Amino acid sequence: MGSRYTHEQRKEIIKLHTQEGYSTRLLARKYQIGRTTIQSWLRTYRNETGEAPELQNRTVVKYSQEAVAKKLMLKEIEMQLSVLKSFQKELERWNVPK
Repeated sequence: MGSRYTHEQRKEIIKLHTQEGYSTRLLARKYQIGRTTIQSWLRTYRNETGEAPELQNRTVVKYSQEAVAKKLMLKEIEMQLSVLKSFQKELERWNVPK
């Protein structure tokens, strides 16, 4: 039984964690992979390379969480705009002055 993830995909995720500072939780959510799977890949990588885990740059994670919040806010605003446009069309249909 082969792996769902290519060697290149694993390498990219490991790089994002070790060099860019992304948390395993954020990567798991982003790539829809189990967190323990990513942790297993990292353990294998560290055993093969001898690299010790370093402190992560949490600013990337913080930025990513802010980006998610802004995306949700934008989605909400787009929905509200859609409702207002529908309401405007209804008003025009009934010839209500602006």
